[in-house]
Amino acid sequence: MKSLRWYIQRLSAMSPMEIPYRLRHALTDKLGRYKKWQTAEEMILEDVWSGNGTPEELRKLLSGFPFSPDMETLKTFSERWKTQCLEEAEHLLKHEFTFFAFENFPFGKIIDWNCDYSTGKTIPQGYAPDIDYRNLQKVGDVKYLWEPARLQHLVRLAQAWRYSQDERFASEVVSQVSDFIHKNPFMKTVHWTSGIEVGLRLISLTWAFHLIRDYPKLSDVFCSLLIRSVEQHLAFIDRHYSAHSSANNHLVAEASGAYFAAAYWKNLKKSKYYQQRAKKRLTAEIVKQVFDDGVSKEQAFGYSFFVWDLWLIPALLGEAENDPFPSFYWERLQRMGMFLDTISDRAGNTPQVGDEDDGYAVILAPRNEKPVTAVRNLLKVIPFFTNTENTFQQDTSDEKTAWLYPSNFKFPVETPLVKYPKNQFFSFSEGGYHVLKYYTQDDHEILFVFDAGSLGYPSTAVHGHADALSLWLHINGNPILVDPGTFSYQDIPDRYYFRATSQHNTLSFENQNQAEYINRFIWGKKPKLRVFQSEWQSRHIVLDAEVTWFTGQRHRRRVDCDLNSLCFTITDQWHGDVYSSCFMKKHKRPNENAVLYHATHCIHTDYDIPPVIRYHFSPELSPSLTESCCMVSCSEFNVQLTNFDCECRLESYRHSPSCYRIEDGQRFACQTHNSLGEAKTVLQITLFRP
Repeated sequence: MKSLRWYIQRLSAMSPMEIPYRLRHALTDKLGRYKKWQTAEEMILEDVWSGNGTPEELRKLLSGFPFSPDMETLKTFSERWKTQCLEEAEHLLKHEFTFFAFENFPFGKIIDWNCDYSTGKTIPQGYAPDIDYRNLQKVGDVKYLWEPARLQHLVRLAQAWRYSQDERFASEVVSQVSDFIHKNPFMKTVHWTSGIEVGLRLISLTWAFHLIRDYPKLSDVFCSLLIRSVEQHLAFIDRHYSAHSSANNHLVAEASGAYFAAAYWKNLKKSKYYQQRAKKRLTAEIVKQVFDDGVSKEQAFGYSFFVWDLWLIPALLGEAENDPFPSFYWERLQRMGMFLDTISDRAGNTPQVGDEDDGYAVILAPRNEKPVTAVRNLLKVIPFFTNTENTFQQDTSDEKTAWLYPSNFKFPVETPLVKYPKNQFFSFSEGGYHVLKYYTQDDHEILFVFDAGSLGYPSTAVHGHADALSLWLHINGNPILVDPGTFSYQDIPDRYYFRATSQHNTLSFENQNQAEYINRFIWGKKPKLRVFQSEWQSRHIVLDAEVTWFTGQRHRRRVDCDLNSLCFTITDQWHGDVYSSCFMKKHKRPNENAVLYHATHCIHTDYDIPPVIRYHFSPELSPSLTESCCMVSCSEFNVQLTNFDCECRLESYRHSPSCYRIEDGQRFACQTHNSLGEAKTVLQITLFRP
């Protein structure tokens, strides 16, 4: 049972129109407790399916997409891809999983789909809407349950079957699918509580089956069971589409999964109905959730890659099924891809902006592959994107693209990334990101990103961080100034810590945030952003913007970049007093865990606390400090930060490179002297000849 506080906080983020909608759905869920829900085994196939469900019939369903390379085509694939896939598959055969903090973690001979293996806690079966999966003490961390239940690892097993024709891999797919369906009856476990999980599972079930559909030992019983389960998944999504303040990437995943499955399993009697309703949402949401310039309104780069795939996959299937998506849909996808290409460096590193939980639409390559690599290749090979000029013209193939769109792909090309574009400056004015990609005559690369964007989308800004006017710096594919990351979505102090303004490369009024923190998934009152200048003037760049905090304090940041000297002058101006007592009394109080964080990590006083300007270095670097000068060095470059207007120090901080992983880093902290003032930080880059 959710707490009263949770309901009050959730209501605070709803519009007047959303409240009756939520009440209707809550009533439906309550009444559903008294309904007898059929299991997949109890359903009658003829009630939902036209024709028979034999393996022979299912093999005739679709041939255009997803792609299922024959042995001759697979011979042109990289031997490295095959080796990596088969190595992963061997671990999966032994039920050893790699995700989050797990590295080939053993799940045992029999997988317990309702056990959080990180804590050992098991959620008992029961009516799904009654399961309080948010209760960390009672049920553990639900993300550790949901991740394997997305069944995305089955696609890798199915790929291994196609690579090797080793029947162990196909047999394991059949075994795990059957086991999951039997042990998770419809509406009876935690795996029927979230539409995004059901949508992603639909993609996995369909894709994995497609790749093993020529497995000789497929049975009528298995195929019939799978069809009935797919129907239940589709029916669940159709009744539980996310809406209003929940309509973010969850809605995209739900619609993507529904379209993909309905278009594939075309003999389902309601397939056209499900397909059309899903397509309507996909085409509407790509306009609602993505700015014209290609920036996702969620303001989270990890989720931008996630939804790009979720919008792309149905569109590719639509083309194969003679159900094309409109031109504006492809245009918006193209702009998204170009943005993701622009903000990533030559090594494929993308700044960690906003939340990131290692989510995938489908896993067709090792998890450690850089997601922008496939985006760059797909922009080149898909005909709808042929007019795209990538900022980084790579010559490296990748396995994901080969399985998504092999028809125009060149094999087996595996050469280093060596072609560099002309120097370019990009202003994504709607999304709020301003990006410099500078290449020297010696082929050094500098990537500089400045954030003057909104907090996030929708009204809750659920995946945004309070990071306005932050900046990121990469040199030669090496992250230098970074974002600390996300770590966890659970209601623990770490959730607050990683989203707080003080953990980003901007100015913070100590223990306050630019936005009002309500709870782990809800921001209340938002800051206001204003951009004064974003210009390229010959070899000089000027960026000038201001953020007004929800509490009234103002921070203005101007960046002057001289490309002749590779010198960035960062001028910060601020106005606003800070009182810890004001934080607790005048504004809505964060939940207990957020307060606990303040009590254990922050200094509370009853007098002014001048703001602090921080710059977080990558944990790979070891900065040194001499009075007001901080420096990092390597064989290719030096980076020096100097601030004579503040008291400077090095601080330790915690960096999360991916979900549930943590490492130590150091940051350059510039303590200002007054609640009103100005300070200059000079960032000097020195490059060495190769």
